[in-house]
Amino acid sequence: MVARPGLADLDAATRDALARGIREFNNWRFYDCHETLEDVWREVGSKGDETTLADFERLLLDLRPCLDRIVELGPERLREFDRAMIPRIVSAEEGRRKEEGGDPRC
Repeated sequence: MVARPGLADLDAATRDALARGIREFNNWRFYDCHETLEDVWREVGSKGDETTLADFERLLLDLRPCLDRIVELGPERLREFDRAMIPRIVSAEEGRRKEEGGDPRC
């Protein structure tokens, strides 16, 4: 079983690409995010085992209520979709700051 590489094990270009993908997602640029993260996946993710998918599976589960609401609204009422339902991706560091109450941006 191959261990998933940690952020410190990734080269600078891959870390930059991950950061760009997160920014794209958080700015609702989902197609661009998909393309960016797909490139990272091809380079890094596919080299691991099925546990490498755990973070992506978590995001998909978090996004499921959004998809359900979009389907419920249909194309005619899509403007009614509340974009606040879309989860925001945060780094582990941002998450710790948020839990500690030290970073109001999170």
